[in-house]
Amino acid sequence: MHRWRVLGAVRGSGPVVLLTDSWTDDRRRAAVLRAASAAGRRVRVVHLDAGPELAAAGQSARGRVLSDRAMRRHLERSSRAVAADALMIDRRRADALRLAEILGAP
Repeated sequence: MHRWRVLGAVRGSGPVVLLTDSWTDDRRRAAVLRAASAAGRRVRVVHLDAGPELAAAGQSARGRVLSDRAMRRHLERSSRAVAADALMIDRRRADALRLAEILGAP
C-alpha cells in the first residue's frame, strides 16, 4: 500500500515529494522515475553514505528490523543504484541538510 501512495504523491500536485527510500530496488526506482517524468517533476537523489554498522543502528533506533540477508542485499545494490548526479552526504552532513540545498536553491 505504501508503494502505491508514494507513486500517487509523485504524480500529485504537491510542490515537493521527499522519499526516504533506499533507491536500490531497480523496479521501484524505475516506477518512481516514470511517475516523476509523467508528472513533469525533477528528481534529485540524496544518498546517505552511513556504512553498514551505522545504517543497521539507525534502522534499529527507528524500530525497523532488517535481516542480515536484506541488509547485505541492500549494500550490494546500493553502489550501482546511486545516480551519477546524486548528492552524496555522510551522517553528520545529513543532520544539517536543508531542503534548499537538496533542491539546488541558494
